[in-house]
Amino acid sequence: MDIRVMSRSAAETLCLNRPHEIQHLLSITSPGDEKPIQGFQNIKNRLWLRFSDDSEPTPYGPKRKHVEKAIEFGRKCQSMGGTLLIHCEAGVSRSTGMAFVILCDHMGVTKEEAAMEEVFRIRSQSHPNLMVVTHADDILGRRGAMVRMAERARIPTSPYKIVG
Repeated sequence: MDIRVMSRSAAETLCLNRPHEIQHLLSITSPGDEKPIQGFQNIKNRLWLRFSDDSEPTPYGPKRKHVEKAIEFGRKCQSMGGTLLIHCEAGVSRSTGMAFVILCDHMGVTKEEAAMEEVFRIRSQSHPNLMVVTHADDILGRRGAMVRMAERARIPTSPYKIVG
């Protein structure tokens, strides 16, 4: 499975103009959004999640149920093959966090660093959402390995290119 991560506007353009390039869509928008992105309906296998980009527990931030749904969706996409597009507003935090989660699940235990390297290869402007990663670490039983990797990727001395 090929994964792409991008902003909302780039995802809308792709889904409207070249939907044949995408087989799966994980669309992450804000809690108040009443409609998914334009072009959402053009992708057959899709999941729409709404939560804010909070890295600490808040009423509107990422919840365990959001991450559980994304992991299940990622497994389905993996079994079907093709390209998975993951987007959020800027394509930097929520979407890269979910890409990291899906890659960690697919690559397996002890592959967190390789998964993070892949996230930064896919999207050099990455700042994975810590709440998304924290929930996934618990769900996947990684005993803090995913959280440690996400925190490491967010510090200024990281070997990865950091935004924010």
